[in-house]
Amino acid sequence: MRTWIIGLLMTFSVGVYAQIPPQDQGSAEIYRIELLSPWEDQDGKAIYNKQIANRNCVDLVKMTHRCWRGPTIDYGTRIGVNLDIFQISSPGSQTRMIDLGEYTWADEVAVPRIEPWPKLKPGEIRHISFNASGADGKDGEPGRNADGTIPYVRPTVKREGFADKPVDKQVSSSIVTESGQAITDDYKPLVQAKEGHMYAVRVFDDIHDFYLLLRIDEIEQGRKVQVSIKKIDAPKDPNH
Repeated sequence: MRTWIIGLLMTFSVGVYAQIPPQDQGSAEIYRIELLSPWEDQDGKAIYNKQIANRNCVDLVKMTHRCWRGPTIDYGTRIGVNLDIFQISSPGSQTRMIDLGEYTWADEVAVPRIEPWPKLKPGEIRHISFNASGADGKDGEPGRNADGTIPYVRPTVKREGFADKPVDKQVSSSIVTESGQAITDDYKPLVQAKEGHMYAVRVFDDIHDFYLLLRIDEIEQGRKVQVSIKKIDAPKDPNH
């Protein structure tokens, strides 16, 4: 089993919705941008293309191509068979993105109130594990002994493969406390990009707190996506 671990981080609150009526969809500017995957297939291998790497990220404040400075989302992360993945790439960001399903800008969209990802406490470190392991193959028939009998073969437990699983099944995370204790965590900053789907994003960090709707208008698998983004009002908090 191959598992990738990097030092970096889903619990979202549902039940409070802001209705975005179709007639109000044009009240805010819709930004359109093309994001390119930095990974190219060459002779069956994925090669990182530095020339287009800066075009795989969108700055969620400026709505322009920009990576790793401020609230950003990048496109093109690959895990197993999943080639079109969005990742919240801002260091220290509590920004969270959820898939609302298939919508157009003319539809009425119910936007949930999104709980930001928890902020790390002093001394804590997050680890994210990416599991793209394959399942064990079926064993062949054992060869016969010299006397014609079949040798005893100790049965083995078959392992489940995760290379073809949805992204949320391939990603897990944990927190290591200042004392060294490891705690299981639900943080998952990766979301599968699906053509025609709308995503709600709560941009949240020490400076920003606002909501966006992001739609995948077109995907060329493993290569690029056309997205449209619009800033929206935050859902009302029933406790205030």
